[in-house]
Amino acid sequence: RIASGVTEIAEGAYYYCKELKTLEVPATVTKIGDYAFDHCENLTELTIPDSVREIGECAFNYCMRIASLDLGNGVKTLGSYAFSCCFSLRQATIPQSVTSIGDYAFYSCKKMTSLTLPDSLRTVGRYSFAWCSGVTVLQTGDGLQDIGPYGFFYCSGLTEATMGDGMK
Repeated sequence: RIASGVTEIAEGAYYYCKELKTLEVPATVTKIGDYAFDHCENLTELTIPDSVREIGECAFNYCMRIASLDLGNGVKTLGSYAFSCCFSLRQATIPQSVTSIGDYAFYSCKKMTSLTLPDSLRTVGRYSFAWCSGVTVLQTGDGLQDIGPYGFFYCSGLTEATMGDGMK
């Protein structure tokens, strides 16, 4: 348990804590630093409150047992590789507050089945959802203006894609 009053989870704070299984981030945290929970391979439950504005690079990279993700309504940016190689991730709720998803952010989340991107989202980085081969339905909001190279590369299960009106 992270103490109430903490405002930032530092870079690499829990890196490779393989026995960590649940995580409840207190409502005082505004930033989850780079590599903060990278390779916490047994993490299964994750709660991110509305107070968090930024999730850093590789923050939850290789957290292979997270099955669902509900980001707080305050998150604005997801760093590169933020949730890459979360192989058990089936569902991710990306709130209206998110404006940018970094490169490789959800790379190789192969069990994810559907993906709805909010109207607030402006950019999807390169390879952000590459190798998410389980995604069958993709819906983007009207605010999306730029999808980086290979943004949805090898989403081989994709059968339906609805793109918003904002694409250049």
